[in-house]
Amino acid sequence: MALRLINSARLTTVQIDAMSYQFPQSLDEWDGNWLCITGSIEAAEGAWKFRDPCLTTFELEELANWFTNLESEKRPCFFTEPCIHFRVVSSPAPGLELVLSHECAPPWQTGEDRLDGWALFFPFSENSPTEMKATKAIMERFPVRNR
Repeated sequence: MALRLINSARLTTVQIDAMSYQFPQSLDEWDGNWLCITGSIEAAEGAWKFRDPCLTTFELEELANWFTNLESEKRPCFFTEPCIHFRVVSSPAPGLELVLSHECAPPWQTGEDRLDGWALFFPFSENSPTEMKATKAIMERFPVRNR
């Protein structure tokens, strides 16, 4: 089960999943926990896909906890690699903002624009906290290793 976010009004869907450990044979606590993340994005501006080792199992665990406490969450959720981050927003409606940058940015962004990233908005009215908790299912497939 992948994380799937929808914004019908903006014709936007995002699907994010983990495909494998980056270094499946590694016994190192840090290297052995990097995940190859895939994303498939469809937006009014265009569609793109990415595959990048941009999250660790520790960070996936942090994201799952962040989604669990979403109603009371005030801080953004950032990771070691700056490719993906989330934050709760109240405007234009209560929802979730996802910023995809660097290797995960859309292909039409170039140069410095890729570093700033592309922000996508997903209203809570279309994205229930249960759907966002798909990260727990991903964690079951890719648990933290070598602790």
